[in-house]
Amino acid sequence: MIGSSVPSIMRKLFGNEKQEVADTLDSYAFAVYSKEQLGLAPLDQSKLAEAETMFHEVVAIRKKVLGETDPKVAWALDHLGLSLELEHKLAESVSVHREALALRRKLFGNENQAVDQSLKHLAIALQDYGNAVEAETLYRESLAMERKGKWNASETLNHMGHLFSSQGRLEEAASAYREALDIRREFLGEQHPYVAILCRSLGTVLYRQHKLAEAESVFRDELSLRRKQEPVDEVQILIVLNTLAKVLREQGKSSEAELICRDDLAIREKRFPDAWDTFHTRTLLGSTLLEQKKYQEAEVFLASAYKDMLRQKDRTSEEGQFIFETLQCLMDLCEATGRPDEADKWRNVLTDLQKTEAESEHKP
Repeated sequence: MIGSSVPSIMRKLFGNEKQEVADTLDSYAFAVYSKEQLGLAPLDQSKLAEAETMFHEVVAIRKKVLGETDPKVAWALDHLGLSLELEHKLAESVSVHREALALRRKLFGNENQAVDQSLKHLAIALQDYGNAVEAETLYRESLAMERKGKWNASETLNHMGHLFSSQGRLEEAASAYREALDIRREFLGEQHPYVAILCRSLGTVLYRQHKLAEAESVFRDELSLRRKQEPVDEVQILIVLNTLAKVLREQGKSSEAELICRDDLAIREKRFPDAWDTFHTRTLLGSTLLEQKKYQEAEVFLASAYKDMLRQKDRTSEEGQFIFETLQCLMDLCEATGRPDEADKWRNVLTDLQKTEAESEHKP
């Protein structure tokens, strides 16, 4: 554990109530928080708990050594609040961020970047805690401060976009995301990973608004950006390929959707050959070919998808829907190619499977 390494040595050298010990604890605990916050692996609750304990100690030492109103106390409170939020201790996180904000206002007034940081962190904690009204008020105060100071306002606008989107305020969400995207391109450059992330958020909101042409343009931008990034994140590329294919199909652009589905499937079959999403992508490609009356090739993909899905013994309700969708496509294909008896066969399989699934759901 991290408490047994450098922090332990610092305690032996300086005792438990020295600024040097507090600084070391803060650095180590923040390193743990940052690693967990990146989400590269499942959260390690024991490490998060250890980091929280260290942050509590940093706050206590700094208050005793430096005084209750030292700027370093506010930094320690901010770090503690972030750690508590990552542990989903939201009420405690809100309380700690309120204390940090109040202290920073007292120290720096109302137009300072440290105050702006606390405004955002408190707003995020409040939003996660379910207090959207106060969160929006704080975001707006933060945004006004950033615009006045000509600071990078993209983070605040991004969070406002998330808030509006969660409330179904899609036009406001799209407006916030657009402005955030423009700012990020200006401050960070076109190739920065955060630009691609904002493209995803904006494209998703536009898709929900059924603004398909605009959504397509944004998702194509995201795809281009993600393919240029080093290292290439194929998982994120798969997500945008899947979404882009759906957007194209809803616009009746079946031939373009086919190309995207083929790209998607090629990556999935290489990386995740036995995954449900790979089988479902095969169904999507088959149904796209069916729309173009490419019946022979469509049947190959659909039959293959159904066969592989059937091999998987355990499945979720969503994965069960993938099977239903594949069977429906096979039934439609047989109808379209003048094979009513085979269509009836697939229809009976679909009916029996739906009945079995419904019965299993009602079992105690």
